[in-house]
Amino acid sequence: MATVLEAPRPAISPARFSADEFLRMEELGLFRGRKVELSGGQIVEDELPGYDHGWLQARLAYLLTSAAGAGAQPVAELSVRISDDTVRDFDAGLVRGVERTARFALPGQVLLAVEISVTTLPTDLHVKAVEYAAGGIPTYWVVDAAASVTHVLTAPGPGGYAAR
Repeated sequence: MATVLEAPRPAISPARFSADEFLRMEELGLFRGRKVELSGGQIVEDELPGYDHGWLQARLAYLLTSAAGAGAQPVAELSVRISDDTVRDFDAGLVRGVERTARFALPGQVLLAVEISVTTLPTDLHVKAVEYAAGGIPTYWVVDAAASVTHVLTAPGPGGYAAR
C-alpha cells in the first residue's frame, strides 16, 4: 500500500498594514469602541482605559495646560503617525503646529508624548519608547501608576532614548 504524503502547507503570516491603510480603516469606523494602534504594520489592541487611567490623564492635561509655554499646545489622546507602518496614540502631551481638525500629528510636531501605564508598563517602556525615539520625539514620559513614578526619557535615537 502506497503512502500519500501531503505537501507542507506554508505558514500563514500575520497581515501587515501601512499607516495610510490603518488611518483609513480608523476613519471608516472599523475600530469604534476599541483601543487599537499600529506597530510595525500589525494592528495591536489594548483594553479600554479604566478610572485610574482617566483620572491621571485629566490631571496631566490640566497640569500641561498650566505649564505650556508659547507655541506649545497641550493635548490628550492624540494619534501620531510615526512611520509608514506605525501609528500610536499617546495619552497626553505637548505639540506645536497641529491644526485642531487634524486626525493625527507627525513626530516633528510632538514636543512631549506621555503614556499612562496602569497595565501596559513593559510595552510603554520598551516597544513604544523605541518607536517614539525612532520618530525623533524629543521627550517621552511614562507614568507608572502602580509605583507613582514618572520615567522621563530624552535624547532620542534609532535604538531608543539615550537618557532616562
